[in-house]
Amino acid sequence: MSAYQISPLFPAHKSYVASMWHNQIYVDHCAMEGLSTTGNIQGSPADALVAIFKAKSIDELLKWVDDFVFFCVPVSQPALPPSLSPFQYGYDLLTILSITEPLGVPWHPVNVKGQDFGSSVLYIGFIWLLDK
Repeated sequence: MSAYQISPLFPAHKSYVASMWHNQIYVDHCAMEGLSTTGNIQGSPADALVAIFKAKSIDELLKWVDDFVFFCVPVSQPALPPSLSPFQYGYDLLTILSITEPLGVPWHPVNVKGQDFGSSVLYIGFIWLLDK
């Protein structure tokens, strides 16, 4: 539920985790600040996941460390079965989960942290009202 609290640091990799302070780079072999000084441990795999989504034509997303928000914009050629909505979308939540499931991405359950697509979303502490 919180970043940096359960990120493993493989012992063989400790000598390669570095921090920059006053324009000097230091080996952070003990990660004594927890993982607060080693943001790329979660950021780099998440960046790779962004590239995978974009390769699957899911371009409308934002990422901060390991938090994602996806936006669905209507498409001219419907890819999903017709619904009660006058709009059709190229993907839905199940599409996103089907892309990440084979990769073992550890998403939180939607009912715990997250939501299905809607016109408002809570992301990084802000409420985004998209229909205004």
